[in-house]
Amino acid sequence: MTIILHPNPVEALLPSAALPSIDLDSQKQLHAALEYIRAICVPHVPGTSCIVIRGKKTWLGSTGNDASIDLDTFERLYLVRWLTKLLRSEFEELAEEASKLLAIMSGSSGAGILTRQYAMGVTIRDVALDNTDFSSMGCQTWGGSCVLAQMMIDHGDEFFPGGSKKLHVLELGAGTGLVSLTAAKVLSSMRSPAEITATDYHDTVLENLQYNVSLNAAGSAVNIQYLDWSTFSPPSADVSPEMDLEGRYDVILGTDICYSPPHVPWVYNTIHRLLGLNAIFHLLVPLRRGLEGDSARSVEDVFNMRGAGRALEVKHKESVIGGGAGENGSDEVEYAYYRIGWV
Repeated sequence: MTIILHPNPVEALLPSAALPSIDLDSQKQLHAALEYIRAICVPHVPGTSCIVIRGKKTWLGSTGNDASIDLDTFERLYLVRWLTKLLRSEFEELAEEASKLLAIMSGSSGAGILTRQYAMGVTIRDVALDNTDFSSMGCQTWGGSCVLAQMMIDHGDEFFPGGSKKLHVLELGAGTGLVSLTAAKVLSSMRSPAEITATDYHDTVLENLQYNVSLNAAGSAVNIQYLDWSTFSPPSADVSPEMDLEGRYDVILGTDICYSPPHVPWVYNTIHRLLGLNAIFHLLVPLRRGLEGDSARSVEDVFNMRGAGRALEVKHKESVIGGGAGENGSDEVEYAYYRIGWV
């Protein structure tokens, strides 16, 4: 199913007032009722209601500030009973949709595939998590991708230099492809020619990534490649950016890729090998509860160290707040945003 997420919270009738009788002969009304339920119940990507950067709050209309409403116990039970009754009805197609919505409400992986539309018309499919397959996490859109995508939309000139030169852009750990596809849209709006390479490691993620790229017109500018960060050796004194420039990138993007400190050296080695001479690596790291600062400290320690060969360093760092629309800021996630380049 496709959920169109709206720019601002909208007032909606509660289920007890809005839902028609299932005994109605009109399937059209029942279809409309299911669309209404999707709008109020399908969850947004956590931590993406809005972002606060440089003191300015921006509502992420396509990712989190949707039409969902809080339901009290009575309304939630009313809705569950209505869907359950539809599930047992003679309308097979509608019953299937009711089953999916019940799964979503219960938080079950049985909810299956969700397709959302994000800012600039980017359409992304998320595939249900497989609790037995860690790699399936990349088939879900993470909050950091939503936040970095919005940052590119709002501050495109800080990510991409203008001009007629064709830019070569790389995304590490592309996941569902939201960042790469948004980058393609932003660059197109800037009339800047570009070739974007979206990379990931796991087969299941690459398969879903390919689907999302084919789903979007902007995908024509996006190539997909398998990439294993662990294959890049640590930099040595006899290898510098001036050597083997072919294949290096003008811009590299990464979100939610340093979720474990051991990954940071792999990312460093990959960036050292693939970042162009005057290029910038844009990295967004979530500061998760219980691990506040761990990933950020690892990034700063590794990227500011001086070793063999030419070194990379953190050129810029700032805090970005995502979410915060939940009760008492319960949806809030803090991110560290880095711009990293050559010393």
